[in-house]
Amino acid sequence: MPTFAYLRRRLICAAAAAVAFAAHGAAPEWQPKTAVEIMVASGPGGGMDRTARTIQAIVREKKIADLAFNVVNKAGGGGTIGWNYLSQHPRDAHYLAIGSPALLTNHIMGKSALSHADFTPLAMLISEYTAFAVSANSPIKSGKDLIARLRADPRSVSVAISTSIGSGNHVAIGKVGKAAGVDIAKLRLVIFNATGEAITAVIGGHVDLVPATASSILPYAQGAGKGGLRIIAIAAPQRAGGVLADVPTWREQGVNVVQDSFRAVMGPKDLTAAQIAYWDNVFGTLARSPAWKKDIDDNYCVGNYQPAADAAKYLAAQYDDFKMELKDLGVVK
Repeated sequence: MPTFAYLRRRLICAAAAAVAFAAHGAAPEWQPKTAVEIMVASGPGGGMDRTARTIQAIVREKKIADLAFNVVNKAGGGGTIGWNYLSQHPRDAHYLAIGSPALLTNHIMGKSALSHADFTPLAMLISEYTAFAVSANSPIKSGKDLIARLRADPRSVSVAISTSIGSGNHVAIGKVGKAAGVDIAKLRLVIFNATGEAITAVIGGHVDLVPATASSILPYAQGAGKGGLRIIAIAAPQRAGGVLADVPTWREQGVNVVQDSFRAVMGPKDLTAAQIAYWDNVFGTLARSPAWKKDIDDNYCVGNYQPAADAAKYLAAQYDDFKMELKDLGVVK
C-alpha cells in the first residue's frame, strides 16, 4: 500500500507537470489569424528595409513563429506616408513597422504630426553606431585632427549630411562638436538626398567629412588608400570587432559621445496586453536566436533587444535627447 510520503511526492510531481504545461503548452491568448505586414517607411534597400526582411527570413526559416510576414514599403514624405498608413490600423496587431530616429526627429521638427507616442512600441532590436569618415587622401588622420581643425575654425571642415537637416547624422556631428567645445551653429553642412551620394562626394574630395552608420561606410572604407574612405572615429561605447577593431571610439580620443541609429518594431495604437505579450515572445525568441546574432555581427550592428515596456521608456528618453540636441543645433526652438 502506498505510503503518505509516496503519495505526497506524486502530488508534487503532478502539480509541477501541470505548471510546466500551462507555461509552455497552452496556446497564447492572442495570435495572428492572417499574414502580418511589416511596413517600412522608405524604399527597398535601406537599413530599415534590410531589418524587416531579415526578420521575415529568420522567423520563417527558423520556425520562430507559425506566421507569414509580408514586407511593405511605403516611401515618401520623409516617412510620413508610411506612418500615416500604420496609424489607420488601430488595435490591429497584424500591422507592424520598423522604427528609426526619423520617427522622433520628424515630429520634433514639425515635419510629421505623428511620433512614437501615437503607436505601440513592441521591441528594440539593434543599434548601428555612427562612424565618421574622410577621404583616404585627407590630411585629417584621426578624430583628434578633426577636433583641432573645428576648434580653430568650425567652417574649415565641410560635412556631408544625409538626408536632411535634423537627421541622425546631423545630430551626431553636432554632439561631437558640442562635446569638444566647438560652436556647432557655425558648422559648414552640405546636404545630400542619400547616404551614398554623401559618401561619393567625400571620396571625390568635394566634401571633407561624412558621418553615417558604420555598415553604410564600410564597403568604401575597405578600399581606403585606393580612393576610398578612412574611418577616423566611431560613436560607440566601446570598439567594434572585425574590420572595425582598429577604429578608435570618440571616447578614446577625448570626446564623450555615443550616437546610434536604432531599429525598433512598432505596432498601431491601442494594442491589447495579449497582443503585446504575443509579440514580446516572438521578438524575444528572435533576438536570442543564433541566426539573428550572426546577422548582427556580420553587419557590425549591436544587439540591444528590449521588450515592449522597456522599448517605450527607451523611445521616450531618445525623444528628449534628440529634442535637446536639435535645439542646440538651432533646428528647433
